[in-house]
This record gives sequence, C-alpha cells and structure tokens, in this order.
Amino acid sequence: MNNTERPNRFRKRQTSLLTAGHFINDMYCGFLAPLLPLLMLKYDLSLTRTAALATVLSITASFIQPLQGYLADKLGKHYFVALGPLLTAAFLSMIGLAPDY
Repeated sequence: MNNTERPNRFRKRQTSLLTAGHFINDMYCGFLAPLLPLLMLKYDLSLTRTAALATVLSITASFIQPLQGYLADKLGKHYFVALGPLLTAAFLSMIGLAPDY
C-alpha cells in the first residue's frame, strides 16, 4: 500500500524524533535545579534571588509555549520542533558565562 491509500498512517519515526526533542527540552529545564547551589556560591545570591531564577524559568516556559504553538501553526511546525530544544540547550549551556546576576 502506498501513502495515498493510507493517509492516517502512524508515523513512528517522526513521532519518536518529536518525543525525543520534547524530552531533551524538558530535561534542560529541569537541569537548572541542580545548578542553583553552584549559582548561589558563584554569584553570592540570596535564597530569594535564587528562587526567582527558577520561578522566571517556569513562568516564561509556561507563557511562551502557547505563543510558540500559535506561531508554529502559522509559520511551519518543522522549524519550531528543532528551534525550541536548540534555543533551550544554547541558553542554559551558557549560564556559566553570565558575568553577574
């Protein structure tokens, strides 16, 4: 059977790649928690400022997701599938390069 005869066929490879990208993205967001004690020492942060970092990450992730979903629907989903985990990985990997709070 070719693709024209089975339009609703489950796409195992694409679904697996999408799942892996989402997992990596969520893993990077969860990676901040173990870094918080190190950030407290490096930047001499109070508990309030340290908690604010985690709060800002959670809030921005929650508010940006609907906007990204809307843009992905309008502009093409394939770009956002790769862009989300890539940006998350890039910015959280550079956290040690920040000169101050």
